[in-house]
Amino acid sequence: MLSGSQCLMRFTAIALVLLAPFVGSAWADPPPLWEVDYPESAVSFTATQSGMPVVGGFEQFTADVTFDPEDPAGSSFVVEIDMASVESGNTDRDNALRSNGLFDVAVWPSAVFEANDVTTLGDGQYEARGTLTLRDQTLPIVLPFTLVLEGAPGARLATAEGSVTINRTDYGVGQGMFADTSVIPDPVEIAVRIVAREAGS
Repeated sequence: MLSGSQCLMRFTAIALVLLAPFVGSAWADPPPLWEVDYPESAVSFTATQSGMPVVGGFEQFTADVTFDPEDPAGSSFVVEIDMASVESGNTDRDNALRSNGLFDVAVWPSAVFEANDVTTLGDGQYEARGTLTLRDQTLPIVLPFTLVLEGAPGARLATAEGSVTINRTDYGVGQGMFADTSVIPDPVEIAVRIVAREAGS
């Protein structure tokens, strides 16, 4: 028969074995946070109107980035775009984009890309899987992107660039006369460039 102290030791050993995965994860270093350099970053789009390319972007957006290049699975991205800040080089077109037939910024002022499933494809290539919320629709989306890192860990500068093509009408961007895809085709390419430095560096 085991003594009281032997029972306690055995119980303690079993408990440590059972708790080891949780203890390890609790003490694991969290993914690095990154401070975005907004003047060097951009969210842009390319569409087509009457057979001609239309290139524009958004002057205001925020990006929250938690990313570990060595362990991308624990990473996350949240990019929130101020849709009223659209700029395409033409005032009439920008006003049309803000109208209820397209972005309807009075009702849906923001678009949000959110991802917490990031995988590496090798050679600086990654995929971020998440959702894009635009107008009244939230749909799954996969954003492939490249990543270039400069500097030593703890003081790295990261440049991430990616693009994805969506169909605007899937998100309700095209009401009334703007629903006609013969004038403004459905596909729109969205491009994202994020330049950021590790927080605290």
